[in-house]
Amino acid sequence: MIKEFSHYTAWTDAMKYESGYAGLIGYQRKSFDSVAHMLWVIAPNFASEADAEDSADRMLEQIQDITRFGKVIYNDGVML
Repeated sequence: MIKEFSHYTAWTDAMKYESGYAGLIGYQRKSFDSVAHMLWVIAPNFASEADAEDSADRMLEQIQDITRFGKVIYNDGVML
């Protein structure tokens, strides 16, 4: 899944983690020389890669905005 914000683009992915898989959310500022940031989905040991990415998709759907300063704001107002 890819989600566009005013200043950032975010996407989901999954990676091998110990004996299972972890869901990931990556986000990167919309500029030429920016670095990517990663968020781990809370339960990092899914049995399949698809389940891990589905979990990351659900988490990304809950992100309301990523501010120009890189602060992640969820629909419930929690900010990282």
